[in-house]
Amino acid sequence: MTEVLTEVAKNIPSLVWGGVACLALCLFREPLVRRLREVAGFKAAGVELSFVEVKLASAAADANRANTVASTVAKRQVEVTRADQERVLRRAQRCQPVLQDRRILWIDDVVANNRKERELLERLGLKLEQVQSNAAALVAIAPDGGGYDLILSDIARPEGEPTGLAFLEAHRQWPADRRVPLIFYVSQRDADRALPPGAFGLTNRPDELLHLIIDALERSA
Repeated sequence: MTEVLTEVAKNIPSLVWGGVACLALCLFREPLVRRLREVAGFKAAGVELSFVEVKLASAAADANRANTVASTVAKRQVEVTRADQERVLRRAQRCQPVLQDRRILWIDDVVANNRKERELLERLGLKLEQVQSNAAALVAIAPDGGGYDLILSDIARPEGEPTGLAFLEAHRQWPADRRVPLIFYVSQRDADRALPPGAFGLTNRPDELLHLIIDALERSA
């Protein structure tokens, strides 16, 4: 009996601290869980941000190559610096609630051209549907506007096909409650060319595209 009591006495500190730990866990469970979620969320956001940064840089490189191939007369290079990337990514992070689950219709006859940009935007919480012609876009939008918050479009199309400018002109004729901001994303931009009337923006830079999208969605939020 004496030996048993001695052994219990030796373990009293461990038993006490175990009890204290259990009590603390019961009392502070919710704050601890919230903190763990915050830490996990921060790490997840870091991973997402890293992915988006890679996609932004990759899209900029593709845009630069597209510009070089597009013109043999005036090669307009797309230079998206690290500072440009960081600036738009910080803004996207701040404006996450504005981007979350907003719907975008993207019109481009070559869907593959925008793969990296699409992956970037979807990682930021946007929902995209891509179509390859004005006719397909009108089907997606009719009769109630399709629930889209924004339209992205190219301008140039194969000869004989209606261009992005033709879609813009049709879009301008719609009732005001059906019109949404329209942004042109092109492979090559002439700096001297004015913004087409009725368009929200025009760019060939992926960072500017993201800025324009945020601008448009903030105004309609």
